[in-house]
Amino acid sequence: MPGPLSRAVPPRGATPATTADRLPLVPGGEVVGRTPEGRRVLARTRRGYAESAVAHRAAVFGIPEDLPAAHALSALTQGLTARHLLRGAARMRPGERVVVHSAAGGVGTLAPQPARLWGAGEVWAKASTQAEAEPAMRLGPPGWPAPPWPSRPT
Repeated sequence: MPGPLSRAVPPRGATPATTADRLPLVPGGEVVGRTPEGRRVLARTRRGYAESAVAHRAAVFGIPEDLPAAHALSALTQGLTARHLLRGAARMRPGERVVVHSAAGGVGTLAPQPARLWGAGEVWAKASTQAEAEPAMRLGPPGWPAPPWPSRPT
């Protein structure tokens, strides 16, 4: 049954979208912590900069013990955005070609991975420069296009 889940919270994340509408301000849109049972989790919540936080069970995800909290926190919002763009906005279907703009950004480095997982026929990625494309290449899925990358006119 869905419901709130409370736990101790050390590392947290905050973005303007998670802090803009509440005063007094208690920021923190995503947190890493432990459930009462001791399971290590990442959660989307409100007011995570506190001694403890509450999150809806549907917004709580188990994470490995060896995953650094900063890595998990940085991926949550971008990962949810990538999912929304692929499944909600674009309504991607298996076999379709996916073009990812700004492949060096947070959403851009994550979007190709679920696109492949969900059956994209091809995944193309765009970056402004070769220097921006290289990190995306390292993080991208198998079959990511190889250099040379086109350069943008200056």
